[in-house]
Amino acid sequence: MKHTRFLFIYRVAILSAMVGMFCMPLHSSAAAFKYDASVQTGSITFSPAQFYAGEPVRIYGVVGNQGTEDIQGYIAFYQGPTMIGDPQPFSMKKFGAPEEFWVDWTPDVGTYNVAVRVIMTTPVDENTANNTAVSSLMTITNRPTPPPPAPAPTPSPTSSAQSSTTGGATKPSPVPTPSTGSPIVSTPTPSPSPAPVPAQKPGLFARIFHTSQPQQEVKNEEPAKTETIAEKDGTTLAPEPVKTEDPTPPVKKPETKKESQSGKGMTVGKAIGGGLVIAGLFLLGALYFTKKSKEAADDDTNIFS
Repeated sequence: MKHTRFLFIYRVAILSAMVGMFCMPLHSSAAAFKYDASVQTGSITFSPAQFYAGEPVRIYGVVGNQGTEDIQGYIAFYQGPTMIGDPQPFSMKKFGAPEEFWVDWTPDVGTYNVAVRVIMTTPVDENTANNTAVSSLMTITNRPTPPPPAPAPTPSPTSSAQSSTTGGATKPSPVPTPSTGSPIVSTPTPSPSPAPVPAQKPGLFARIFHTSQPQQEVKNEEPAKTETIAEKDGTTLAPEPVKTEDPTPPVKKPETKKESQSGKGMTVGKAIGGGLVIAGLFLLGALYFTKKSKEAADDDTNIFS
């Protein structure tokens, strides 16, 4: 009985010792530092993820408190040895949630990395091994120039003339086939000739003062003729009107004997009429001067009487 109880106590002691051996390092490592601010490894990110030289980009970093007491300090961002912007203050309670910080940056062309560091803590950080996180090495270049847009295809005049589009599908236009029949002949319709106007006889005044003029012969022009144009190159062309002129000049109609005597009679009548007019004017002048002379003589008689 005593032996069994002793074995039980012995086993419990060994088990407790083993549990203590596994738990003590974890407890001691977790509570090794009272004040311990740290930057989480792999927490550095960029927005946008793809950026180029001369264009603004935002850098993010996460800071946490690994100590058993509250701590405060500053977080700073670096491009190599050069600080980006100004340090940003933080204050964290023990066992608190991590906080994210950011800064804007305009990179230049080059190859470098970015670092996030915890600095100037209060109280003094007891573990500085986890106060810095560094990004991977980056090569910053200028944004590539986009290629010029491709020119719009220009339709060929030959293809557009030989093809026609129907319902979105391009089909070749039908090739005209030459006609095997007789050529098309078009007969022009003659225009009606104007009705003849009867000649009017001249009056007495026209007979006296105007000489007779021979009547001009009116030349009747023939209607324009058309030539028949046969098919050319497999296509039928419309007939084109062709004007033909009469090669023979117009013949002047000779004057008849009656017309000649009439013209001479009118000339003689004109001469006689002109003589009568002159004689009448002379007679009127003589009467006028005779009257004036008589009136002057009467006035002289009255003066002397």
